[in-house]
Amino acid sequence: MENKKPRFFLFDSFLVDEVNRRLHWLPKCEKITIASQAFDTLIFFLNARVAAPSRELWSPVEIVEGSGIHERTEFKITCNRLVSRLVKTLAPYTTTPFFENRPRSGYAFNVEVRVISARKAKSILSLEESGESGDEEQLPMFGTSYEFVPASRDDILWAAALAKRIYRGNDVIPASVMLEWFDVNRNGFSVIKLGKKRIGNLDILPLKRLTLKRFEAGKLLEKDIVGDSLYTVDESNKIEDLYIESFVCPKNPMAVPVVLSQFESIVKRLCAPNQVKRVFAISASPGGTNMLGKLGFKLTGRAQGHDLYSARCRDVLAKTESVVNDFLRAFGKRAERRRAGRAKPDKPGGL
Repeated sequence: MENKKPRFFLFDSFLVDEVNRRLHWLPKCEKITIASQAFDTLIFFLNARVAAPSRELWSPVEIVEGSGIHERTEFKITCNRLVSRLVKTLAPYTTTPFFENRPRSGYAFNVEVRVISARKAKSILSLEESGESGDEEQLPMFGTSYEFVPASRDDILWAAALAKRIYRGNDVIPASVMLEWFDVNRNGFSVIKLGKKRIGNLDILPLKRLTLKRFEAGKLLEKDIVGDSLYTVDESNKIEDLYIESFVCPKNPMAVPVVLSQFESIVKRLCAPNQVKRVFAISASPGGTNMLGKLGFKLTGRAQGHDLYSARCRDVLAKTESVVNDFLRAFGKRAERRRAGRAKPDKPGGL
């Protein structure tokens, strides 16, 4: 790869100063100790991603030579060693699986990378050191590798397969039912990507009032909700209630603040946020219950054999920023304990 002018990079929750060869972890504005060769490997991948955003794979030869090693070597072994050291350096600070080993082919680098100016980098570091909550530009830097996009029919089939691995019993929704919902109103369906790889999904159903009442009373299962029970795209002006049917993103907790920070834009895809009275959700984990509580949800009944929660939509929208900031602070503390060997592994994300 040709030599380029030293730059500053943002990826996930990290800022990289190529000029001074420094790696910063943004949640705590901490300078990470990184070996020279590991830093060279990281710089190779960051420059490679910027140069070819859609590329999926880099060969052992490219990785080794891009890391500054030009003497005779067994490229595959050396490549594995370089990437392993880099992964070990980053592991205490993130649960995001940036690298994917493709046997006999090389490594995929699943992350979005942003190049920023020296002035912007200085501004970010100053903001983090001051402990300020920041402005509207602060949230996207945490999770820059994540992309939140409207789902396609193929994404629905993928999400149905994911649900089979995560859920059990009546909580598993057949693909045919999910496709029926999607065909009625696709605006409530989204996928979460890490680079180009799908890692999770969010499904929101604009349920009609009668269907919602039956569901809230425990007289209707999710899998028995038919397409006619949802408002169509053309009926967006009639939507008053939204049901978060599923939010799943296994082993990627940093997707949570990304989704929350975009919740209002998600609602806008379905209808005007100010016409939505209540949002409903079921929690499938203690972590999900805790998150719902922070967003203002209260227990309202039983459905699917689980506790059903609801909240005023305006309250949820008003609380998202503070909840995101609390989440990031808590994530930073967990990472500190993990580095000290005291933290338990993060549970799969989801409600």
